[in-house]
Amino acid sequence: MKQKILLLIAGLCLALSSYSQDKLYVYLLTGESYQEALENIGSMTIADKTLRLYALDGQMLYEQSLKDVKKLTFKEDLSVEEIVSGQPVQLKAYPNPTQDAITISGLKEGETVRIFSTDGQLLKTFTAEGSEMQIEVSSYRKGIYILQAGINIIKFIKE
Repeated sequence: MKQKILLLIAGLCLALSSYSQDKLYVYLLTGESYQEALENIGSMTIADKTLRLYALDGQMLYEQSLKDVKKLTFKEDLSVEEIVSGQPVQLKAYPNPTQDAITISGLKEGETVRIFSTDGQLLKTFTAEGSEMQIEVSSYRKGIYILQAGINIIKFIKE
């Protein structure tokens, strides 16, 4: 399963490589950010609660603890969905951190929503029945989780 999320993320990077002027932006909770041209990124992995970006030749470009990452975008202040469709997307997960349930807003009806652990294991798959849904996470262990809705990826914390 870990391979599937890594392939998904790598696929997104490769699919967007035609936007050579575009960059991957990593925004941190501290307000700092990191950016890298998509054409320079060979792969992106999330393992051991760490985000790593690698160049086409395999050299590591960037490494950051996932707990410090606020969001990832593929254009400054734009999500992947905005690049592809030109439509703004405001995908949000709240409360974040959470103890019992997380509410996801900004969904499209019929969109597939997946929750992954930071080691890439698929934990749950849902289909959005509207623009907002609530997901019960009280049985999940404390930690960081990745939520994928369509081509948007955000993280949430279970306390």
